[in-house]
Amino acid sequence: PPLEVGRRQLRFFLFCIAGMGVCLLSAYINTFLAAVCQADALAATAEIAPVVEEMMKLLPLVFYLLDGIDKLD
Repeated sequence: PPLEVGRRQLRFFLFCIAGMGVCLLSAYINTFLAAVCQADALAATAEIAPVVEEMMKLLPLVFYLLDGIDKLD
């Protein structure tokens, strides 16, 4: 079949889709926090966005570590 996708390509595709979803979620969270804090564009870009983006990148590691804690028992 012409649309047959290998396991490696499927995994890459799913990671790309997940990355886009995290990017979109980060944008929503940035906008929400900027509105709640009544931040101007510079403050939102320099102070809020980096923190939110780094926390979003940290989430997979946190979930991985929390899953490992359950396996220790």
